[in-house]
Amino acid sequence: MHIWISVLRKSAYCAGCGEPIALGESVVRGKSWRIEDEGKKVWSATKVWHTKNRHGLCCWLEEGLLQLEKNPWTETRGRKRTAPSDADRAKRVAILKKRGSIMQRLKRAAAVPLIHRDYEQIITLGAQLERCKEEIAPLGGIPSKW
Repeated sequence: MHIWISVLRKSAYCAGCGEPIALGESVVRGKSWRIEDEGKKVWSATKVWHTKNRHGLCCWLEEGLLQLEKNPWTETRGRKRTAPSDADRAKRVAILKKRGSIMQRLKRAAAVPLIHRDYEQIITLGAQLERCKEEIAPLGGIPSKW
């Protein structure tokens, strides 16, 4: 919604209190749009409010606060994470470090030529990686890169 202040040049009624607004009086205008993608329908609605009515109230401010109460603002960006306790965080970091160590040893073992490769060690390291997944699952889930 776009909001601006202008002078009223055409007779109108306040969207907040419903009282008529005198010509030449300053008003708050609000314009909102709705675009429907499928049918390419575009429409707009313009509302006019008193800057201050005869009772000294700001109609546009009152209506804005009422709308905010009806439709409270919530953060929609990003993933909401629950903060783990310090103990869980420490356990998770320890498992991440352990997995990093296992991955280094696995890469080193896989870099050896085929003739000298120790397949039992590679299988053991693979089993340790699976255990790491099982251990980290209750502490915040398995990272997507694993």
